[in-house]
Amino acid sequence: MVLRFLVEPRFDPGRESFFHAADEFAYMPINGKRGTVLFFYPAREPSVFSRHKPGLQHLAFMVSTRSVVREVHDWVKGTHGEILHEPQEFPQYPPPYYATFWLDPFGSCWRPCATTTATEPPALHTRR
Repeated sequence: MVLRFLVEPRFDPGRESFFHAADEFAYMPINGKRGTVLFFYPAREPSVFSRHKPGLQHLAFMVSTRSVVREVHDWVKGTHGEILHEPQEFPQYPPPYYATFWLDPFGSCWRPCATTTATEPPALHTRR
């Protein structure tokens, strides 16, 4: 589930050597799935974070359906996150592009997006 990937950092025993302090962490796919791992380390020099300065402005990630975009949005609202844009189509991106934007407690901007008009995931086909 996407939400667990975002809000529940997991420490992978095979990756512990990357972490040297309690304020270092990573987000990675759940259930041992392959995929992108994001490592976060503290700044070596003191400064105030701003998504409007050079560096990470926001992180977009694909989800399977518009329903998932709305589920993420509802979860963020339920945790009192700061919603920047309600779930909607964004015509400035190639259609169909449906997304929501929010800020986490540290001021980082996140954007789950679906590039489908489907509201439900496609049926899974199994081999016999």
